[in-house]
This record gives sequence, C-alpha cells and structure tokens, in this order.
Amino acid sequence: MRKQPIKAIACMLAIMMLIGVMTACNPAKTSVSGTSTPSAGGTTTTAPATTTTADPNAPQDKTYTITWIGPQNSPLSNDPILIKKWNELFNVDIQFWNIDPNSWNDVLGTKFAGGDIPDLLYVNSAANFSNYVEQQLLAKIPDGMLDTYMPKTIDALVKDYDKVLLLGQKNGTQYTIPIGSYSNNLFHEPIVYRGDWMEKVGVTAAPTTLDEFKTLMYKFTNDDPDGNGKKDTFGLSTSGLNLVYGAFGLERKQWNAVGGKLVYSSIQPEMKEALTILAQWYKDGVIDPEFITGENKGGYWAVSNAFAEGRIGYSGHGGYYHWIPDLGPINESTGKASVLAGANYVELQKNNPGAEKKLVNGLPVTGPNGKSGTVGYALPHSHSVGFGKQLEQEPDKMAKIMTMYEYWTEDPEHWFEARLGIKDEMWHYNADGVPVSDFATWKEKNNKPDETLPGIGGHTVIEPFLLTSIDKIQNKYTFQWAAENKYDQGLIKSDLLISLPSASTYQTELDKMEDEAFIAIITGAKPVDYFDQFVTEYKAAGFATLEKEANEWWATMQ
Repeated sequence: MRKQPIKAIACMLAIMMLIGVMTACNPAKTSVSGTSTPSAGGTTTTAPATTTTADPNAPQDKTYTITWIGPQNSPLSNDPILIKKWNELFNVDIQFWNIDPNSWNDVLGTKFAGGDIPDLLYVNSAANFSNYVEQQLLAKIPDGMLDTYMPKTIDALVKDYDKVLLLGQKNGTQYTIPIGSYSNNLFHEPIVYRGDWMEKVGVTAAPTTLDEFKTLMYKFTNDDPDGNGKKDTFGLSTSGLNLVYGAFGLERKQWNAVGGKLVYSSIQPEMKEALTILAQWYKDGVIDPEFITGENKGGYWAVSNAFAEGRIGYSGHGGYYHWIPDLGPINESTGKASVLAGANYVELQKNNPGAEKKLVNGLPVTGPNGKSGTVGYALPHSHSVGFGKQLEQEPDKMAKIMTMYEYWTEDPEHWFEARLGIKDEMWHYNADGVPVSDFATWKEKNNKPDETLPGIGGHTVIEPFLLTSIDKIQNKYTFQWAAENKYDQGLIKSDLLISLPSASTYQTELDKMEDEAFIAIITGAKPVDYFDQFVTEYKAAGFATLEKEANEWWATMQ
C-alpha cells in the first residue's frame, strides 16, 4: 500500500525478479493487447487490455457476469444503450440492480440478510462504510492491485487529496476506493455585498479588514442604503457571522489540526473574541434580529431571502455558484453551453431589478491578529466503491472491474460518455472543449420522449471516479468565474472527514448546547464571559468521547 513505500518497492523488486525467472522458463505467458470494438456510436474504441500474465489476480479471457449497484436516481430503461456498449466493449454481462434511492438501506438490508451481495457495491455514506465492514460485506482489496489495474485513476485521486485511500481503510486494510472529489469545494462560501448599497453609502471597494467590514455594516444599517427614508436595513444576518469568526482564524463546528492533534473550533478562546464583537454589533442593531431563524424563509434552500428582499447588505449564504451571473449562451456556432445565473442572482433580480448587476464579490477580511478566512468544505466525497465479500475468492473479477473504471477515468472523453452518452449523438465538444449535451435533440430524433440519461445507463449509474482534472473541463466557465473572483483563497476547512462513532449518542445534544450558548451571548441574554461556563459544561456532556474518537481517527491518517 502507499502507506509503506519502502516495503512496496522491495516487494515490487522481488516480484520483478520472480517474473523474470518465470518468463525465462515459460516464455509463452505474455500480455494480450487491447481489442478494437465498434462502439454504439459507430466509432471504434479500444477496450482495456485483458492480461494473461503470471499474476494470479489478472482478468481472464472470458465473459464476466457482474452484479452492480450505483447511485442512479431513476431505473434503467428497456434499452440501456450504454450498458449494452460496456458489455460488448469489456466482454462482460452487467446485471444492474435498480435501487430506489429513497429506500436504499431498507432494500439492500433485505438483500444482504438473504446473502445477496453485489460484485460492485456503491457505498453511499461513511456510516454505511463502517456498517458494511462490520457486517463483512466488503472484500479486502489485496495490496498492489489498485496500482496495477487502476494506476492513472489512483494517481489522479491522490493528486486531488493525498490521504484519499486512507478514507477507504479500516484497521489498515483497504476495503473501498473513495469516489473522488467534490470539486465545487475548491471554493469557499460566498462573500457578496450589495454594490448599489455601497455606492449609496460612499464605499467604493469591498472591505479587506474586519474594521473596514464593521464600518460598512454600520453604514448599511444607519445610512438608509435603500433610500426609502426608513431605518429598516441591517448589515448582516446568519451567514455574515462566519466572516467574523474567520477573521479570528476559525469557523464553528470544525475539527482543526493543531500541534499534531484535532481540536474542536467552537470551544477555542478565539471564539470568545469573535463573540465579543458580535454581541456589540447586535446591541447596536447591525445584525438582523431574525438571524436566529436564518436567511432562507422557504423555497429553494440556497436563496437568501433576507438579502434578495433588501433586509441585509451582505451574505455568504449558499454556494458560490448560487450567486454567479448568467454567463451563457456560449459558442452558439457549435451548440449552446449556457451557464445560467445562480438562484440568488435571479432572486435579487426579481425583487430589485438592476441590483444584481452591481453585486460585489469580496475576500475574507483580516482580523486584529492577522488571521482571515471563511467556510470551506472537505474536498473528498463521502462516497466510495467496494467489492462484494465473494470477490475475495475471485480476485480476477475484482481486477476486471478495476480495469473498467480505469478506462472510464483515464480519458475525459470516456468519462463524459459514461455520464452524457454517445459522443456526437448525445453530446459534443464546443469550441472551448467543453462538453455540451444534445440529449434532448437525440430523444426527439429517435422518438424517445420519455428516455432519461440514467435510463440508458448514463449520469451516475456507473459513476466513474470524480476527478478535479475532469471537473475543470466540464465546469470550465463557472470555475473560471470563481477563480477570477478569488473564491479559491482563504478557505477554513475541518480536518475531520468522517462521522464519529459516538456522534449519534452525543452530537445532537452538544450541538443544541452550542447553538443556544452562541445565540444567548450574541443577543445579550448571557454576558460574553458565559462562554467559559459553556465550554466547561460542553466538555462534560460527552465531548471527551468525541475528542478521543476524532484523534484516534486522525492518527490513522498520518
């Protein structure tokens, strides 16, 4: 495994020497190259090579029947074109299980209880990963197989997050392969100001320090930025608190690596400093008193109604892509690749036409100790793929599935085909090299009005590994916009990437204690010094158990 590079190199050298001896004695055992197979789109595609080497784990020259589950959001149709293509291309027979995502655990629990385990098992949560290992449903992945049969995929996964494989391990044994990265998490939460309000109160640029942020928030509150002659505006609400916490180097409810161990952010002394400022701002009427119930008042979760309706002048609600302007249509000569405006941009446009064009995107502000940042989220996805326990006796089938995944990942065009369908029929590249869907046109042309991408075996049915290198191609325009607005700078992320075993016992009550304490201090119901009492009570309410588990997990990641 990659955790023991010296041992791995020694083993590889030994294997190379052994293969050399065996080859000399039996030169007939050689590798067989890939075969060319017509694709469903009429083009010729080279399938991954089937090997017949001395490796006992190598895929054999035969047809494999593979039972498979994936995270599809609708069942396969009667004509799953892509599944048929993969069957022919890889010389396999994929028996896909249609599982309703709303009853995933119930359906699979029944199947598992009856001894029915798929060959390819999609693991849709960290909790299920632990459960499947404990129930002995997952096969152990032998050392060296991933590097042998998925080298490009593994290299790309590790490039995105160097500890990624450890997330699929339990007690040092590899059971699953983490699915990859959620690339939108390359960027921090939004930092957005009403630019038209800034003009009204005489501020020409987004704040860069906490003091400048404070000045602007007070102006938004006191200087009638909407020009209606009423004192009915506020500087910030719920999401704005995060920018203040970040100015002290922390964000709430995170576990951060400090001095070789994980510490919980919300009980650190810096939080008391931030709360001191927020309590004063609330007292001065700068924080919307409705912050307790949040900025969203119903409808789509990512919309900041408080911002769109003109109550506040700053927001960090939702994701960066919920604030993006309309960037499309693009390259109309080769097909439209529309990047539609984000939900908050659209909502502001509805309520205050023209204001959306003056939105200002800022950076995390620097606090009194030179720290800055705002909320970022973990890059690694919580999902993974593993193999049914029975494949411990069929390592060649396990290797075969690995070669299939390698094929889908090694070339972006293969990846897009697995997601979008047959190239030049169901999608094409535009002039910027961005894939553009033609699926609606294909459905009309082939008289299949009810067909879906999952129906033909696309979308997330197979779910090839998620790599930022590929995501940067398909999301080129939005990622460029985010980078231009510096959303890739100043992220504060939690270092804990799993749900702790005892979280179900303690976390709900601990979160309640924390929320109540922070609200009480900010609103003045409790003095700022109450923070010290809160920390003492928090530590006595089961926190020690979670702290122990967090650091036991952290030790496995080193």
